[in-house]
Amino acid sequence: MNSTNLKAFVSVVDSGSFSRTARTLSITQPAVTTQIRTLEEELGETLLDRQYRNIELTEAGALFLPYAREILDQIRCAQRALQELDGEINGSLSIAASTIPGSYVVPRLMGEFARRYPQVDLDLAISDSTRAIDTLIGGDAHLALVGALSKDVPVDYTEIVIDELVVIASPDHPLAARKELSSDDLIDQRWIMRPDMSGTRRAALHLLRDAGLLNAQLNIVLTLGSDEAIISAVEAGLGIAIMSRLVAEKAVRLGTVVELDLAGEALTRPLYLATPHRSPTRAVSAFLEFIAERMHL
Repeated sequence: MNSTNLKAFVSVVDSGSFSRTARTLSITQPAVTTQIRTLEEELGETLLDRQYRNIELTEAGALFLPYAREILDQIRCAQRALQELDGEINGSLSIAASTIPGSYVVPRLMGEFARRYPQVDLDLAISDSTRAIDTLIGGDAHLALVGALSKDVPVDYTEIVIDELVVIASPDHPLAARKELSSDDLIDQRWIMRPDMSGTRRAALHLLRDAGLLNAQLNIVLTLGSDEAIISAVEAGLGIAIMSRLVAEKAVRLGTVVELDLAGEALTRPLYLATPHRSPTRAVSAFLEFIAERMHL
């Protein structure tokens, strides 16, 4: 149903004249007549009684008029909403994140983004890297920030932050005062690790392997589900751990744990922004632009 024809019909009823409607709509009078006739043919009903130079609504026209007004009102509301959409970023943005980016990177980014786009509703779900990517693929999140890559999944990864991993121990640990420890010094130690699905654990094992330590050589005595629990276990002297400097720095600063002095290059791993293979919403596009600007991508 053509809105132009509806507009001509309502205008004729309101003005009581085909000629006045033509002037209002800036078209010719025959064009108004054609639009009304086309609408009547589409509906299969006569809407206007044109006898004796007067224009009156037929029974069908009177019945149809409020619907025609409502349709035009809805079109105007839709146009207004689209105009507002063009001028303002709103909607929702849901991010799934693994523990490190979810706890130490995303909240800061979300805070800055919220100040720039206050009309966007933000949501953050923190799990491990595997579950975060599953959430993204399942459509329950718009984006994901993780510490490890998942193979053969329909997402694109972009490195956004370089995270440094450090090995920590209790201040009373025999290695605490040693300088430039080698991989051989770490072989027989009691290790505390995150669970298998953790991006931190996968990155840690990969970096330790590059440093000359095979997984089979590591004596993993305790697996804990949170970084805070690992720090507590290290503080209690239960073993040593490798974790993000972002997590360990507070405990190191307080002196409840110490960072072991490892010889060689720093242990680093990237944190990734994962985007799915589907069209982004305006809020998601705004966040991606914000990330690119913020991280100088």
